[in-house]
Amino acid sequence: MQWNNELKKWLKEIPDEYDIPILWDLFLQELKIKAKDVQQTNTLNKLDKLRMEGFEIKSYVNTFEELAERAGLTATNPDTTYLFLKGLNASVRSSIIKKPIYGYQMARAYALDDILVTHQQNQNFLIATHSICQHP
Repeated sequence: MQWNNELKKWLKEIPDEYDIPILWDLFLQELKIKAKDVQQTNTLNKLDKLRMEGFEIKSYVNTFEELAERAGLTATNPDTTYLFLKGLNASVRSSIIKKPIYGYQMARAYALDDILVTHQQNQNFLIATHSICQHP
């Protein structure tokens, strides 16, 4: 809001003879820059709070990548990797954090693989349990 107050003060100080289109063009350009900064900050805050629910990795990855793109984060930016890992559920994060991670793409691949392996192990367990129950 301080920027807003400074802008109002600045506009009041402009003499009428300087009320020229180029001045307003500069004003609009500055306003667009500030609006973009605010949007980027809001998106980064959403990314910081984003959490994977259960084992819904695809939904998490899709939302994460959409927000990261809007925030201007690239796959090679270390902040992208950090925010991605931070939002994973504890079991997935603790499993993949033990591996060497060289960027977001690798962290994403490890997380997807971990979920796939966990899902496959759970299915194998259910099949074995079902088989034992049917043939005591």
